[in-house]
Amino acid sequence: LSEKEVGKQSGCSPATTSAGPCKYDKLWLPTKQQVDMSSIHHRDEIGVGYGGGYKLDSTSSWLARTSKRGEWIQVDLGAIRNITGVTTQGNYHHNWQVTAFTVSVSNDLKTWNDVECGRMFETPYRGYWQRRNDKVESKFDRMNEGRYVRVIVAEWYNLASMRFQANYCDPPKVVKKEKKLENPCKGKKKKDKCNPCGDKGNNVKAKMMKENSCTGKDATADSKKMCQWKKGRGCYPKKCKQNDWSCYLTAFDSSKSSKKAAMNVDLASKDFSCDLYDYGAYRPMDETVTVKDKCNNDSRCQHLAGCGCLAKGATCATPAGPEDEAVDHEEAEESGAAAEEHDTGVHAPEEEEEGANSEGAKAKAASDDHADVDDTDPLGLVKALDSKVAAKGPPAAAAAGEEGEEDEDEEGRKYPFTAEG
Repeated sequence: LSEKEVGKQSGCSPATTSAGPCKYDKLWLPTKQQVDMSSIHHRDEIGVGYGGGYKLDSTSSWLARTSKRGEWIQVDLGAIRNITGVTTQGNYHHNWQVTAFTVSVSNDLKTWNDVECGRMFETPYRGYWQRRNDKVESKFDRMNEGRYVRVIVAEWYNLASMRFQANYCDPPKVVKKEKKLENPCKGKKKKDKCNPCGDKGNNVKAKMMKENSCTGKDATADSKKMCQWKKGRGCYPKKCKQNDWSCYLTAFDSSKSSKKAAMNVDLASKDFSCDLYDYGAYRPMDETVTVKDKCNNDSRCQHLAGCGCLAKGATCATPAGPEDEAVDHEEAEESGAAAEEHDTGVHAPEEEEEGANSEGAKAKAASDDHADVDDTDPLGLVKALDSKVAAKGPPAAAAAGEEGEEDEDEEGRKYPFTAEG
C-alpha cells in the first residue's frame, strides 16, 4: 500500500511528500509577523516575554497559558517549501520543556496535514540546564511540502515551554551563464551586405532560410533570440528593417552604443548621443522618414555622409571611402537628382522657343568653368579656326577656283568651309 492509502485506512491525512534526500538543509529564521501561537502565558504579545521561542538560542521562550495537549506554535515560511524537519530546545531559564510533539503542515491555514500520519517526535528531558539548551533535530522520513509548519504539544516536563525553528531544503539556484553572442558580420562593411542571421553572414542563404532554421526547433539559440522570419523575406535581425545594412552590422554587437540603444535611453536624457540614431531602437519606423531627416530634425545633431549622425559642429573623423559612399537608398536618390542638376554636357532643348536660352546658358556655364576663355568667343571656335587657317593656308577647293561656302560671325569675319569640313 502507498503512504496515502495507509493514511486513509488509518484515518490520518498525510502531507504531500517529496522523494530524495536534501543536501542543502537550512533553518528558517522567521520574523514575529510570521509567527502565531495557540496561547501565551500572562497574555504576553508575540515577541515579548513568554511570546518568544521562535528563534533557537534566544533568551526568551514560548510558554503556553496552560500546559495541556493540543497547544501549538507555528511559523510561516513565506512560500511553499520542502520541509525536512524541526529543531527544538527547552526553556532558556527554567527546567520546562516540551518532550513530545506532532507536526502538521498547511498551504493555506485552512487544510492541515499531519506529518507521517501524526508521528510522535520525542525530545526527552535530560535533567539539567545544559541538556534543555541542547538542540534536538527531529528529521522527517521524507520531505513534506507546505508553507506553514505547526508544532503541537503532546507531552512536557514541568510546563509546556520550548524554542524551535523549521528545517527546509533550499538548493542553490543554478544561474546559467549566458553565452556571448558571436557576430558573423564583425569587421564587415555595408557594401558586403552581411546578414548576421545567415550562415557565416551570407545574406542569400538567409533569404532562402526556412522558418524552422531561423526561429524554430532547428534554429540556434542566438538565432532564436536575435532574428525574425517573414515569408518572402527570409531571416534577418529583429531590431532592423530588411536590407538595412548599417543596422545589420550592429544587430548582434554588445558595444556601448548598441547597449545604450537597447536600453531605450530617453531622448532628453544626458546619456543620449546623436550616433544612436544610426541604431535599431532609434531608427525611423516610418518608411517615409530617413535616418538623415530624423537626425537633422534634432537641433543637437547633424548628418554627415559616410559618418552618419553626429553632434552639431562635429567633423567626420575619416573621409568617406568608396565603400562608405553606398549610403541609405534615399541619400543615393538625392545624389542622383543633384547629379542631373549639375550636368556640363550639351542638352537638346525641350522646346524650340527655349533654344536660344539654352545656348546662352551653356555658353555662360562654359565661361564660368574656364575663366581664361574670351566672353566674345565662349566656345573658342574663332581662335581655333584662325590658327588652323594660318597654319595650312587656303583649302584646296579655293586654289582650284571652286567657290566654297562662307560663314560670317557677328563681327563680320568670314570663315571658309568646304563640304567635307
